[in-house]
This record gives sequence, C-alpha cells and structure tokens, in this order.
Amino acid sequence: MIEPITYIRPQFDSGCLQSPLYADHYFGAADALAESRHHYLDANRLPERFTRCRQFAVAELGFGTGLNFLLTWQAWRQHAPATAHLDYLAVEKHPIAPESLQQIFALWPELAAQGQALLDLYPLALPGCHRVRFDDGRVSLTLVWGDAAEQLANLDGQMDAWYLDGFSPRSNPQMWSETVVQQVARLTCPGGTFSTFSVAGAVRRAVEKAGFSWQKQLGFGDKGQMLVGSLQQQAVTTGSAPWFNWPATKGDRRVAVVGGGIAGIATAYALTARQFEVTLLEQSTQLATAASGNPGGVISPFLAADHSLASRFSAAAFAFAKDNINLLHQTVDDDGRPGWFHPCGELRLAVNDRDRRRQRRLVASGWFPPELIEAVDAEQASKVAGIGIDHSGLFVAKAGWVEPVAWVQVLSAAASDGLTQRLSSRVKSIEWSNSCWQLLVGDGDLLCEADHLVLANASDARRLLPGADLSIRAMRGQIAQVPATAQSRSLSTVLGFGQYLLPAQGGAHLMGASYSDSDQQSLDATQQGEMLTEVEAVLPGLFDAAQSRPAGRVAWRATTLDRLPLVGPVSAAAACRSRYSELSLGRRPETYPVAEPLPNLYLNIGHGSRGLVTAMLCGEIIACGIARQVPPVDRLLVDALHPDRFLIRQLRRQL
Repeated sequence: MIEPITYIRPQFDSGCLQSPLYADHYFGAADALAESRHHYLDANRLPERFTRCRQFAVAELGFGTGLNFLLTWQAWRQHAPATAHLDYLAVEKHPIAPESLQQIFALWPELAAQGQALLDLYPLALPGCHRVRFDDGRVSLTLVWGDAAEQLANLDGQMDAWYLDGFSPRSNPQMWSETVVQQVARLTCPGGTFSTFSVAGAVRRAVEKAGFSWQKQLGFGDKGQMLVGSLQQQAVTTGSAPWFNWPATKGDRRVAVVGGGIAGIATAYALTARQFEVTLLEQSTQLATAASGNPGGVISPFLAADHSLASRFSAAAFAFAKDNINLLHQTVDDDGRPGWFHPCGELRLAVNDRDRRRQRRLVASGWFPPELIEAVDAEQASKVAGIGIDHSGLFVAKAGWVEPVAWVQVLSAAASDGLTQRLSSRVKSIEWSNSCWQLLVGDGDLLCEADHLVLANASDARRLLPGADLSIRAMRGQIAQVPATAQSRSLSTVLGFGQYLLPAQGGAHLMGASYSDSDQQSLDATQQGEMLTEVEAVLPGLFDAAQSRPAGRVAWRATTLDRLPLVGPVSAAAACRSRYSELSLGRRPETYPVAEPLPNLYLNIGHGSRGLVTAMLCGEIIACGIARQVPPVDRLLVDALHPDRFLIRQLRRQL
C-alpha cells in the first residue's frame, strides 16, 4: 500500500552521518567519495563500460545522500561519448530533506555544481516516480520515493548495473529480502552487474536464488570484503497485463510526429534529446494554432484526497513540466519584457461548502507537503492575491501560468538540431509499408517516411486511424479577455473557482474556460456573459460587467471519458477484440497472448484542458518507449494511459 512520504534530517555524529531511523550511517568519517567509487563505480567497471555505450542504465537501492548518483554523473561526463544517454534510477523510502543535502554537499567541493543542479530539481515529498534531466537531456534521473518492494514491483526497465546500497541487512532487513532481490533481477538485463558493501549470508543467498552469480572482493578501508556479481539467469517477469504490452521497437532513428501543438512539440523535444531525427508535420501555417494557441494557460496540478491514479499522474506531470520550464525559461526576455512563464502561484478559492469540505480533506490526507499546497483563510487569501477576497482557499505556490505559443516556440528552438518542421502539411493518410510508415498527401504522393510515427494531432487522429476505435471526442472551449480595471490590476496570482482568472497582461485578464460539445465556431456572447457573471458572484465589483465587452477565442480540445490522455501504442480494434474476446471469463492474464499493436506507432492525444501540464511528461513516456529506456513513471500509470484501455474495459464487461 502506497503511503505518504516525509523528508528526514540526518545528523553528524563523530564525523559519521547517522540515520535517524536506522542504527546505521550513510557514510563514515573516512573518504566518502573514494569509498563510493570503490564499492560501486569501480566494482561495476563503469568508467570502462561507459566508453563504449550509446545508452546505459544504473539503478540504486537507497538514494540516501545522492553521492553515488553525483559520482556516476561525474564519471559519465568524463568517459561516455558525447551523444550517449545515462538513465539513473534510485528507490528511497526516506528521502533526505533538501536543506540537509545542502549542508552535506558542502563537504564535497568537486561535486558542488552538480549538487546544486540536483537541489534545484529535487522532488517534493510525494510517493512514486520523479523524473528530472540534466546536461540537456543527456542524463535522466528517476527518483522513486517509497517502499522498495512495492515500488520495484511496478517499475519496468532493463538495468545494466545495480548499486545495492541500502542500510545493512541487520538494520534494514526488508531492503535485502528475497522479494526485493527478485525484483532487482527482473529489472536487470542479461549480464547486468551488481555490487554491494555487504557480504552477509542472507545477501549472498538472495542474489544467488534470483539468478546472479557472485564473488567476494576487497572492500574499502576497514571493510575487509564486498560482493560483486552478474545476472546469469533472467528472472521470470510479470510485467504489464499482456493487453497493455509495449513491444520492443525496431527500425532506425527517423520519427515523424503529426501535430504542432504542445503535445507534438513536447514529443519532438524529448526525442531529439535522445538523438532521434524528428520530422514534425503541422497542417497550419504555424505551430500552436489550435488549443495550444490560447494567449495563456494555467500550470497547476489536479489533486485528489485519495491521491488516485489521476492525481498521481497530474502531480508527476506538473513537476516534470515545471522542471522543464525552469530549465528553459528566461525571467526577462532580450527586450526586457517578462518571460513566457509567470510563477505567481494559484489560489484555489472555496466558494461553497462543497469546496471547503474538499479542500479540508485534501490538506488532512497527508499526501501533499506544505511546499505544494497551503490552506489560507480569507485574510491570507487577500494578501496572496493582492485584492480583496471573501473566501478561504488553497494556495499552490509552485503553480503559475504560461504563454503557450511562446513555450512551443522555445521547445522548438531547443529541439532544432534534430528537428525538421514541415508546416502547411496536412497528412491525408498513413500506410505501413516496407517496415516503415509512409505519410501521404491528398493525391497519394509521399509526404514523409519514418521508422516510427507519433500522432499528436488531437481528435484528428481518428481520421488517420479509422480502424483503431479511439475513445476520444472534441470539446469546445471558449476563453474571454476582459479589460483590466484599477482594482483588478492588483491581482498577483492565478485564481481558480470553477473557472480561472489570470493576472492582467497587456491591459486585460484572461478567464475561462467553457466546456461544451457545441460546434459553434464563433464566440458565444452568452457564454462570455456567464463567465463574467460567475466572476462577479465570487469577486463582486472586480469588473464592470455592464461596461465589459470581452474579446475571446474558441478552440477544440480532445478529451476522454476518464480525463486521462491516450499515450502509447494502439491496436487495430478488430484484432484486439479477437485476441481478447474471452476477457470477461476471468482467466488469469498470463494465459492470454501478448498484444500486437500497430507497429512503431504511438499516440499522444486526449489531454483535454490539462495538456499544458500533461503533454511534457507524455512526450517523455513515448520517447523512452521508442528508445527502450527507463520509463519516467511506474507501470500502473503507463497502463492507465494506454490507448487500448477503453476497448479492454468493454471486453471485460462484454459490451
């Protein structure tokens, strides 16, 4: 059972950094850097192995102080080819508080810059996976907060080397259980290695039973011996349910991405960071012309008191989007104007009893640290907002709002070395021929050819995949731009109250957005009036509704029934129904054949009104799938986003 996470703050005792939870220390009074290099980098022969790889995956049990990661990153910079990619995954149940890490990193001047880079992106105390990237995407760090046995069982990947660096078996026997070591073996590629400071009999027996060979060798300092080994026998893998299988990718490194909104450019950005050659096809004359073309959008997570899959996904996506924004964002542009991201926070107002109950449950749940959400009364809300507020609420300090068109342009520029843009290019049809995808124009001529294809074109994906039975629909959204008043100009944060209201920019406030299945292309004056009326009910006198004649914009967003996007491979509906026609009978998953989705084709669609938050992480998920790298989220979330999930639900219910 997943549990809330709390930072810990270890203390030094006689030169040793002691754990407050276990009768053990993180490192001793001797040379911690030399000890870590000896026990883990050198024991796994990493400097030598780094020189001859295109990508490499290292995993660690017990992230602790982060020292092993910092040294591995340092060695990667020194020895790996410039275009190679490092995946580093670490599982930690009790992460150290960032202020404590700041003090610890001061002990290691040679790692100061890397330590600060880690602190700048250090995850909040939320359970699950947290993906951060360094060195322009050349290094990916996935920190998994939670119990090792529980978290490892829901992870996928094939690791080249493991650091088994939990506290000693005597202090923390759960970390060295057969269950944990079996999961380590499942997540190890054939011939993958491990090393550990412990030579305890229980450790030797566990690794041998899991399929590793082992041998003792000289430890560091007064640690007479240590253990090293390699995987000789691949462990039996459980993995995803067979109907949600992501098959191993084949083909070269050419990728076509259809769609030039935030989902398409986020996918292209993640792929070019992995040295793929990406062709982005957009039917309009410029990028970000549909829903991504709105003048502003909120960057803030959806959170639920039970921290459901949807809540976990949104929290992870929000953190990933914010980290990437922070890496790319200029506070002030070259002309002295504010940058395209505005880190002003979001104040979620409780305007009725239902809102107040929901917010109390959210705070009381224990899932969300105060760095993420803070309950405020009406007086505090007024101070945060800069205007008079008559309601209590929740303040999400790390939230803000973004100018989507500028963001898309920045991502496009960041991906430019490996990205070819083809605007005014409407794909009429797609065909799988000669082990590659052919994208055709109206007269049947070839527009583009690629080894892999990603459709990030919202509900238009249904036109290109008529046999996939995509559970997606287009919903109309309308925003309003209301002239600022003397009072409203003081608004300093995003306000959320069913709708959202942004601080003034260019003399106007953006508010929205409506949500309907209407097909009206032009602005609906009635909806504009309704939005103003709702603002007046919550914030009386902020605007002069009688005098305001708001401008606005209409766009269609692709949505799904469960409000989660469709991300990953997709099957032909007829083949899927045939393969899993007996799903309602309750047979065990392993008795069914593995899914065979359309070859080398992926979706990144259906983000609805949350695409500015979710698209970046979904692009990362797809890029990792194509590159056969460690996914940035656990299997439960990957499966929850799978495009075939609605069809599988129908088959289970015999619908």
